Amino acid sequence: MKNTLYTCVLIGFSTCFSLSSHAANQGSINYKKVTNVHAMLGEKQKAMKAFIPKEKTDYINVEFNQNLYRIIEKKPDNTPKDKVTFKAITVDKNSVTIVDTKLNEQKSFGKLVDLNYVLHSKINSETKPKATTKQKEILGYSAKAVTLSSDHFKGEATVWYTEDIKGRAAPIALANVPGVILAIESNSINYQVESIHLKPISQGQFIVPSNYREISAGQFQDLQEEAQEDLFKKMGNGVRVIRSEDK
Repeated sequence: MKNTLYTCVLIGFSTCFSLSSHAANQGSINYKKVTNVHAMLGEKQKAMKAFIPKEKTDYINVEFNQNLYRIIEKKPDNTPKDKVTFKAITVDKNSVTIVDTKLNEQKSFGKLVDLNYVLHSKINSETKPKATTKQKEILGYSAKAVTLSSDHFKGEATVWYTEDIKGRAAPIALANVPGVILAIESNSINYQVESIHLKPISQGQFIVPSNYREISAGQFQDLQEEAQEDLFKKMGNGVRVIRSEDK
């Protein structure tokens, strides 16, 4: 009887430990993204500053399993009443990006002009991060900082990451930075982790559905331009600025 109980305890402990260690490299992360819209404007667009809010907030959910992670950007449901905003119109709906850090590639899929598309590309790994001595704690995790330059951030960014979690995850497709990204600080875009839930994530979450067609970068650009043209036609060739108090 004692041997049976001892064996059961061992099996239970082993199963619990296995599940715990298995979940330590898998989970779901929520990030807050704040974009300095004015900093992202090109030279020809800077005259529009007076009509565009300075900041834009979005929320991102990332699910990860070891070297794979999946990014879904979510738009906020409401906007503060004291801000001037554009009526939310999206030409690319339900866009999802799957990142494979082992193969250093990404697959983005969504819908444009009634086409379910998949865009397959390599992650830009030319920019090497520079180590710093900065350290701090974020949500109870030990974080270290590196700096890197990227067109995505219009210059240099500080990236905070932790290796306390054994998987790989970030709010964007990012190469050459280990562990899980907890925050990214720059003059144009800032990402901040809001919550982390370690739990098993199915490998099926990282498979592109079979009803999506692979296209080239050139075809994707053509689809974007076609979608924008259709959008402007529906809007009467103009963009209407809407104040929240006018609704």
